[in-house]
Amino acid sequence: MAADWSKSEMDREIDRALARGRRRAVTEPRARRARYERRTGRVVVDLTNGCSFVFPARSLQGLARASEAELADIEILGAGHGLHWPALDADFTVPG
Repeated sequence: MAADWSKSEMDREIDRALARGRRRAVTEPRARRARYERRTGRVVVDLTNGCSFVFPARSLQGLARASEAELADIEILGAGHGLHWPALDADFTVPG
């Protein structure tokens, strides 16, 4: 339990958590850019590792009946860990 930790134990745990975060920032793909392509009906997510992930926009839950404008309004969340469609209140994780 954290309440029972000494300051030095807490500091060590914080340092370990920060190190894990730094490793993940380098090794875990995150969204750098996301866009909806009207011509193909697909969402293209460019990742920080140089790869791109492409999928049919309407294949995701909550996007099937969306308008073209709603699909095109994509936000990147959490340093690239999530995608958000504000008008649709739809969120998806990039690692997921």
